[in-house]
Amino acid sequence: MQRIDCRADLRTFLCQAPLDDRVALARRANILHLAPILSMKWKFPPIENRRMMNVSLRSQIFVIVIILVVALAASMIYVTATIGLTRESIIRFDRERLSSLTDDLSRRYGSILNFVSPAQVGNSSLAERQDLTKLVYNITEERLQNAMDVRAGFFHSVWNRQLADIKPAGPSGDIVSADHYLRIVLQLTIDQRAQQWGHYETGSDNFIIVASPVIVRNNVVGAAWAVDDLAAAYSSSRPFDVRPLFQLALVVGILLSSFFVINLRREVNVVRRGLEVMKTDISKHLPQSRSELGHIASSINGLADTIVAQMAEREALQQTIQHGEKMASLGQLIAGVAHEIRTPLSVIKTRVQLWQRAFGSRKRGTKEIPAAVVTPSSMKLVVDELDRMDHIVRKLLYFSKQRKLHFARTNIHALLDSALATLEEPLRSNRVRITKSLSLNDPLLYIDGPEMKEVVLNLLTNAIEAMPLDGEMTLTTRAGHDPSTVELCIEDTGKKIGFDVSKNMFDPFFTTKETGTGLGLSIVYEIVRAHHGTIQYSHGKKGSCFTITLPRDCRNHAGTSERAL
Repeated sequence: MQRIDCRADLRTFLCQAPLDDRVALARRANILHLAPILSMKWKFPPIENRRMMNVSLRSQIFVIVIILVVALAASMIYVTATIGLTRESIIRFDRERLSSLTDDLSRRYGSILNFVSPAQVGNSSLAERQDLTKLVYNITEERLQNAMDVRAGFFHSVWNRQLADIKPAGPSGDIVSADHYLRIVLQLTIDQRAQQWGHYETGSDNFIIVASPVIVRNNVVGAAWAVDDLAAAYSSSRPFDVRPLFQLALVVGILLSSFFVINLRREVNVVRRGLEVMKTDISKHLPQSRSELGHIASSINGLADTIVAQMAEREALQQTIQHGEKMASLGQLIAGVAHEIRTPLSVIKTRVQLWQRAFGSRKRGTKEIPAAVVTPSSMKLVVDELDRMDHIVRKLLYFSKQRKLHFARTNIHALLDSALATLEEPLRSNRVRITKSLSLNDPLLYIDGPEMKEVVLNLLTNAIEAMPLDGEMTLTTRAGHDPSTVELCIEDTGKKIGFDVSKNMFDPFFTTKETGTGLGLSIVYEIVRAHHGTIQYSHGKKGSCFTITLPRDCRNHAGTSERAL
């Protein structure tokens, strides 16, 4: 069985503390003989498992409560027993003191009465003699010089007379109920011919009575007695101070509570450190124990396992979806390319077949090729279709190649004027009115001017084609919500675009026109994205509105000036 060292804190101190600190500890603890030992380089194996880590918090609290209850009960028992022993000690001490007193008085009274002749023993008139009573009184008073708080006297049973009854000035002389119990004790003493005593508590009175028989010529003639008030003895004795016990109980409670809090804090720190690790690696598990925090850690570990499994499932699902989306995009791209290239190929194929037939008839005897077959217009048609295919291929290469943008300081207002000048003829033929709202104070941007002009030309062309005659186009430039960006808005009065069309308008080969490749807005989107900007479509006041948001300096964004599909 592995030995568990309970001195973890001391071991940690001995392993990690500097030499001077260890020697200083020995001096403060008055254990200089341990200084050589503490100055050695101690090496202990680390304590990984702590016994209290496997004890539930409820059990720890229960143990602490039990210890406090037991300590309090033991303290109460001790206090009660101590008080009881104190009372018994007072009674025993007072009884011994009064016994010695009454025994001494009994001998003295007996020696006096020995001078009385046997014939005069029963003569009660002797009790009236002043010399006799004065002698007894003096003997009693002399003996009480060392016991000033005691009431004492001599009762002559034959004469039935108290020959002496000296009452002190203290509480012992004021006990009213003492006379009744005194007669009882005197009678028992005379009857038993032996010393008798009694302890009595009546109301607020608490006293002890001791009586010793006075024997003359082997006959009991009376009793010497003494009464003492124990209340005075109790009050004069030092009462038991229970404050140290309560202070001790308080210290024990604080120590136990501190131990509980430290242990709880240790477990919480373990869980906290584990959670910090799980922030970067959720597959790491928290250390487990049988305490409540251990159950919480186990639940967290289970939750982490579930999250890891769900993340793996989600990643697999995302990969599947992304693969499906890529295949769908690829299929759509292939279908668009096939559709755009099939028409010019069909035209070229038809012309080539006609030429093949013409040349074939010439080989069979015809000297000339019919003029209706090979004409400049037919040749131009083939060349135009080839140019169309080349145009489509060049646009497709825009998505497949990484083209480097050349950012330069460009006036966006001048760029708009240049684009409008390029489209002057279409604008005039469609009687389009241009409204400008150029509110930028600083229109200079770091952008790729030719590329951004292509974006503007594409959007202006689409707006011209979407509007009827006498349409209106509004060009707006303004500062963006972020001071480091600007916005360019192109709004027309054409037919508004529905949601089903707007959500796909930036996809390659998507178009609603009878003619066109469907690559224009896709290229616009890629150019704007390469400038680290955004383009959004919205419904304007009368038609459609495209809003382009660009950073003022595209060189300071994303760290690259290349764009690709």
